[in-house]
Amino acid sequence: MKKILFILALIPILFTSCTKDPYADFTADMRVVEIGEEIYFSNRSIDAHDYEWDFGDGYYSYNFNAIHSWADPGFYTVTLTAFGRDGKLDRAMMDIEVLEPPLADLEITVEEYDEPYYLVSDARVRLYPTLTDWENESHMVVQGYTNESGKVLFIDLPANKRYYVDVYGDFHDNYQLAGEDVGWIETDVLVPGVTNTFVAVVDYYPEGKKAGADTKSLKIQRKQSIDIRNPRKKEERNKPESGIQQVR
Repeated sequence: MKKILFILALIPILFTSCTKDPYADFTADMRVVEIGEEIYFSNRSIDAHDYEWDFGDGYYSYNFNAIHSWADPGFYTVTLTAFGRDGKLDRAMMDIEVLEPPLADLEITVEEYDEPYYLVSDARVRLYPTLTDWENESHMVVQGYTNESGKVLFIDLPANKRYYVDVYGDFHDNYQLAGEDVGWIETDVLVPGVTNTFVAVVDYYPEGKKAGADTKSLKIQRKQSIDIRNPRKKEERNKPESGIQQVR
């Protein structure tokens, strides 16, 4: 009888001794990033069942793995807490450096398609980060209007990326051209530290058919009118050897 009682007393101890302490560990695909650039964190913890990621900027995640980006430059300590049984936990930490992105300027000239060197003043110019954003008019980066010489200068844009140019005026836009060839609205990758240039070519509206306020609907209507059998490519538009600059 005493043996049985002794064995029964050992059972809780045996189960307790089988419970392993959690061990927190993780890796990251980058340690130095720019503002807005995402880091992928891979959880390598063992003997844990719950997790908490603290990214050092007031944001947390409770997923097994994590993805995060930062809005401000600086040094951040990412902490992964791995929770085990009986309230036991372990922590792993990693320092991340977030840099200001390199900047660049972009000068855009708005010019009529059928009349090279015919520059369009007082046209609204918007920049979007992706083609999808251009189509949906979402996440606009910046907006400006062309001067009397048909130019608008955007300064201190994040460099090393492309932008998609939306031009809209009383009698001009680039919506149909964009539907024919994305090259009409897609800039080159901006080179940091210099003034990049882009010629935004537009089509002319006959009087009485000027663009309305609902530019989303207008883009759809313009694209539906495209003759895709005969698209106008950028390389097919050759400017004359000489000409007089005009401003409308």
